[in-house]
Amino acid sequence: MSAVFSNATSDKATEIDAVLNYTRKTGVRPVIYTFEPPAGLPRNSGETDARSVTIRDARMVKGLALDLNGFEMISHRSTLSDWRSFQDADRVKAIDYPEVARRSRRTPVPIR
Repeated sequence: MSAVFSNATSDKATEIDAVLNYTRKTGVRPVIYTFEPPAGLPRNSGETDARSVTIRDARMVKGLALDLNGFEMISHRSTLSDWRSFQDADRVKAIDYPEVARRSRRTPVPIR
């Protein structure tokens, strides 16, 4: 899936219009070779289904539930406190991943 964004009015927009590209179900399994494909085969197979959608900031929505919406918002502040920390994959895996896992197991706290 890829996205093309348009009509964002500001950095703090609560919704944007975008085109999301999905793979159309054709009955044939799609394949994308990340290397030179075997002779006679295309690098990408499958058909793209581009759809215009509105993407909304879920932080502005009350009452999202995992069972109903497929996700829910939970409050979490990482001990990684600066952007540079999040650029270090090993630190993120060692610190943030376990924090998020622990937080996900607790009873969700509504976001305000």
